[in-house]
Amino acid sequence: MKRRFLALILVGFVLALDLGGWTQSLRAQPPLLGLSSEIQAEQAFRQGDWTSAQQKWEYALALSEKQNNLRDKGRILSKLALVYAQFGQWDLAEMTIQQSVALLQNQKDPQTLAQAYNNQGTLELMRGQSQSALTAWRQSETLYEQGKDPKGVLLSRVNQVRAYNSLGKFRFSCRVILKSLDLSASTCADLTLDDIDQQLGRIDFPLEGVNLSGWLTLGDVLRKLGRFEESLYLVQAIQPQIPADYPQGELWLSVGKTLQLQGQKEGAFEAYQRIKAEKSSIFTQIEAKLLQISLSLTSNPPKLKTTLALLPDVEQQLKQLPVSHSQIELSLTHLNQLIQLKSQNPDLLPYVSWQQLETLAQTTLQQSQQLADQRLIAYSLGILGRIDEKRQQWSSAYQLTEKALSISESLNAQEIVYIWQWQLGRILAQQQQIEAAIAAYRSAIQTHRKISGEIAANREAQFAFQEGGENLYREAVRLLLQSPKGEQPSQAHLIEARQVMESLQIVSLNNFFQDNCIQQLESIDAQLETPENSQRKFNDSTAAILYPLILTDRLGVILSIPGQPLTYYETLVPQSILEKVIARFRYTVVIRSRWDFMAPGSQLYDWLIRPSEEILEKFNIKTLVIVPDGSLRNTPLSALVSDPIKREYLIQKYRVAVTPGLQLFPSSNTSLQPLSMLLGGITVEQQDKIALPYVDIELAKIQQIAAPDSLVLKNEKLILQNLERAFRNSTFPIVHLATHGVFSSNLEKTYIVIWQNTLNISELTSLLELNRLQRNQSLELLVLSACETAAGDQRAALGLAGIAVKSGARSTLATLWSVDDQGTAEFMSHFYENLANPAEKISKAEAVQRAQMKLLNNQWYAHPYYWSPFILVGNWQ
Repeated sequence: MKRRFLALILVGFVLALDLGGWTQSLRAQPPLLGLSSEIQAEQAFRQGDWTSAQQKWEYALALSEKQNNLRDKGRILSKLALVYAQFGQWDLAEMTIQQSVALLQNQKDPQTLAQAYNNQGTLELMRGQSQSALTAWRQSETLYEQGKDPKGVLLSRVNQVRAYNSLGKFRFSCRVILKSLDLSASTCADLTLDDIDQQLGRIDFPLEGVNLSGWLTLGDVLRKLGRFEESLYLVQAIQPQIPADYPQGELWLSVGKTLQLQGQKEGAFEAYQRIKAEKSSIFTQIEAKLLQISLSLTSNPPKLKTTLALLPDVEQQLKQLPVSHSQIELSLTHLNQLIQLKSQNPDLLPYVSWQQLETLAQTTLQQSQQLADQRLIAYSLGILGRIDEKRQQWSSAYQLTEKALSISESLNAQEIVYIWQWQLGRILAQQQQIEAAIAAYRSAIQTHRKISGEIAANREAQFAFQEGGENLYREAVRLLLQSPKGEQPSQAHLIEARQVMESLQIVSLNNFFQDNCIQQLESIDAQLETPENSQRKFNDSTAAILYPLILTDRLGVILSIPGQPLTYYETLVPQSILEKVIARFRYTVVIRSRWDFMAPGSQLYDWLIRPSEEILEKFNIKTLVIVPDGSLRNTPLSALVSDPIKREYLIQKYRVAVTPGLQLFPSSNTSLQPLSMLLGGITVEQQDKIALPYVDIELAKIQQIAAPDSLVLKNEKLILQNLERAFRNSTFPIVHLATHGVFSSNLEKTYIVIWQNTLNISELTSLLELNRLQRNQSLELLVLSACETAAGDQRAALGLAGIAVKSGARSTLATLWSVDDQGTAEFMSHFYENLANPAEKISKAEAVQRAQMKLLNNQWYAHPYYWSPFILVGNWQ
């Protein structure tokens, strides 16, 4: 996971000093000999020229001592403490800030003392002491309030937001900054563009000083919480209203980070490029180049020429910086990139050897030791261990990583503890110490789960996790599944492998929800099987569970048959080839005029299903419940081709259901008869979505099958107020919405269309919660009959799983793409006819299978385009 290195650079120090405020105060005084030095020190500090800032402030300090001006002396000392910290002179910094506070406590000047506490908070945060920083900044706020200084109060609150962010409390930090800026919204989730406009309209421009810092901080918090549109709008709105001499590069940096998180890589790159032409600190310039390199390395294919062109500039600018906390953080980030580049392209950097990278890492270690910064020491040691890992020097790699881990654990720095535990696991695995490696991976996953709440709340951390953090779980699974050729992995290892994949599914969904809302995460160990009790007891003896596992060099499948040991089989196919076959199948199966999906569909069947056919037949399995991994989540699995010559499909052999995890949807068998339903539908064009004229027929057919107490809300009646009223006054076990919707990997872009509006997941969940409270039990079935996964979004099925989980429905029936609505009307009619038949009382999965077979056997709907996108998520019974 990407560390929060760059979050505490120059902007934090500017906030600490409140430079605009104290400079204005100085200029209001009679001319002093030290005034010029202090202003010059301020300018040097803004630019990151710590040496010059130190010289100027020490000169001003000498003048204040000569004049016996204790107030000025205390004020200047608090600023010097920050400079000393940058040079790693922590003892001197601590002594200086304490001296400053002691002097100012006797001056009866609450505002100047508040500034000192402000700087003390920044020092504490630099040392990783977020709680101590909060204490100092709260003292600062109290003093500013006593002095009736609203700008000072805002300053201390903005700084408190920095501390809350470092603690992972992003929603709380948002509430603090919204209140501080007098915005009407109480949470970032409630903030609208109109709220931003209205409040900015009340402000006297130009926007500068701490007021500007406050708004920029809000933009940063919005970005972390995934409110990208609001973050971009805010930055663009204040950009014309700031002083001409303000370093515009800071704003472009914010824009670039937001665009990068949105996946707009070209736009982000251009924003970072703009910084070259704008006024900005050298820290901002370096950070922008590092982010450009990151974009280049993660592009597909990587833009290696761009990376190589940027490297000399970064290296030259880093050499210009004096040794400081921020300089080491930037150097470590750059060193990580060089290691990644060297690993992936060993011949591309012939002028950079592993020995040279080790020398660079040793330099950062020595500098970190000079600063006595234990976190930076741990990170430097860990990187040295990583370099030795790449060089296959296993003994030294292990020792260095152990040291890094020991220091990180002593700091309780969980966000880097799991990185070194993971690294230890890789090193041990390479030495074939498999059980020790598994233990290290197990510890890394447990640590990662502890910080999953922070990752879930922070979109930047989510992005980093998606870029590479998932490999932690997959590598652990690969180790667990290792066994001598021809032998099955042990039951204990199979059980744990399945448990790890359940954990990954839950972490991914928590990331999607931007919250640690799925509480099974912490108790999953107790709920899943143990080696002593390795079989899950299903109340459906004809259902088998398949766990496909996409690993770098193979596709593995764990098969669970009730009452039998777990079975494992695998195909040695590289992930890149597997992904191409999945993509080709998914792309071609939606083209009604073509049948070339047969080849990839048959290949996937051979890999996923065919090895299990004998055991499935032996135990009379009727239903396959699949926990899909990776891009398989977006795949219409019922259309996998069992026989391309006869055009036979998986659905003709088995009922098919999917689930993001058995812990999320335990099996149960509840009768839905009679079919008491809330039916909703939109037939005309809405939200740029085409009209669905056959929805009239769909709803009419279902209404004939539904119970008499069912309710229909169509077109202009399908509004939020009517839905709320319906759920408050009725108890529907089934909700059927025949309207457009979109499933996306972005929570904000996953929604259901209603009349002249949309419902996002949170709003839909709130509505269904009303229904649950009325019924005193969960919704049995949620049907979304005209939805689609977002085009080009490989993780879009998270939106479908997200709705299925967050809605609280036991089962969700939805579509992977927006189907021909005449075919949908036919499918839904057959589906409900089967569910309503009192003579049979079949499962939902069988009702889906029969409806799909009805279309498959109709010459007009035989193509999988019509019947395969219908997917049953959750409880299949």
